[in-house]
Amino acid sequence: MVGRVVALIFMTLLLSACGVKYSEIETPPLNITPTNVATSKGLDIYAAARTEDDTAVPRFRGTALVEIRTNFKEKAAKTTKEFIGADCVLNGQEYTAEFKTPQHVLVPIYGEHSAPLFVKCNSDIGLGTQTSEIYNYTTAVRNQHAPSGGLLGVLIVTAINAAREDPESDQYKYQNIYIDLKAE
Repeated sequence: MVGRVVALIFMTLLLSACGVKYSEIETPPLNITPTNVATSKGLDIYAAARTEDDTAVPRFRGTALVEIRTNFKEKAAKTTKEFIGADCVLNGQEYTAEFKTPQHVLVPIYGEHSAPLFVKCNSDIGLGTQTSEIYNYTTAVRNQHAPSGGLLGVLIVTAINAAREDPESDQYKYQNIYIDLKAE
């Protein structure tokens, strides 16, 4: 029994040492830039197209902060490290942002109608791209509790999620973006 505990502690320490050590993001969050300023109001890119009776234009649900970082594999040590200062461009539907990594970018949220984020980064050691899709954060939080109840717990939580999912009131988020830079 003691051997298992020692092995478990050793594996936990080993796995925690393998992770990339990230620096503090010192720059303030960057707002996106709408591609058509005439149809936007602040970060709401569809503001001018929306009327009270128009359900075809997605409802503005606020903003989300997306963390974007770049990594590279160090050949000699065979470890992954953070690369600071890669030139990046974020493209969403109807907006863009240009920055150096690491960076927090403030993007609009339109619930399930939010467009994917595409980020391309370039540096002297290589290029990298990554896409981040919107996800239902409310459902994801409920799903975290499913495995603790075994198969029955998974089935119950799945049934609850199906009954309680509400695209109009659920909270949506983007995954943070971690881009591996690779030599061309």
